[in-house]
Amino acid sequence: MENQTMDRESLLKKIRALMDKTVENGATVAEAAIASAKVQELLLKYDLSISEVQDRPEDDPFVTEDIFLQTEDGKHKWRKERWWLELGIAVGEAFFCETLVAAHLVSYIGRKSDVEVATYTFNVLARSLRAISKKARSEYVKQKWGTDKQPLKTMHGSEHPGVWYDSWFDGAVYEIRKKLREQSKLFTTDAKSNALIVLKAEQAEGYARNKYPRAYRASKHSILEDNSGFNGEAYRNGKRVGSSIEIAPSLYGGTQPLAKITSKGE
Repeated sequence: MENQTMDRESLLKKIRALMDKTVENGATVAEAAIASAKVQELLLKYDLSISEVQDRPEDDPFVTEDIFLQTEDGKHKWRKERWWLELGIAVGEAFFCETLVAAHLVSYIGRKSDVEVATYTFNVLARSLRAISKKARSEYVKQKWGTDKQPLKTMHGSEHPGVWYDSWFDGAVYEIRKKLREQSKLFTTDAKSNALIVLKAEQAEGYARNKYPRAYRASKHSILEDNSGFNGEAYRNGKRVGSSIEIAPSLYGGTQPLAKITSKGE
């Protein structure tokens, strides 16, 4: 059992080290997932915010965080990715944030602590899914065509790489969203907790409407469906990955459900 009187600076140093364990920094998907879950657990256990961990000054009670869709080298990506937006909305709902979306943008609005944890969880989930999807795609191509590269003549219809990835991500996000909602229902069975969640959700919605009236009406959950193709095998593969991501009730604390992001077999 961890020492409840852990020195504050040592605790902050430990959390910062865990936050540095990302796929981009060389960690495996499983290692990054375990580190993310531990960060969230420590934030709640010791009543800390990410701002305090990163030694940033505290802001107003309600804040807005914009997350832009980016390429692997950190540049803005302008092509819409429906799964990324859907994942952003699902995470925002789980952490009591109002969520505005555009083609390449997810904006969380709400209490500072909620927005910070939602942003962190969303980023870890999105990056982990991208890494897993590449591995799954490589295995699919090898199994299907017995080669490292898909034959050019087969890149059409449901076998087009873009269609395959869209279907895979749709399956994964479907399961993740379902798990988040199931755990939220378990958490809200307590009347006191449920009342607080409703209050926080109403406050976040009111703040969003007042601060961004035009954007709120135009872009709340405004995802354009794209039914240009579908690959059933990829969708089922994505669902298996999504269902293997654990959202552990034991990590629920305070008013925030925490996702323990792990993938079986990773």
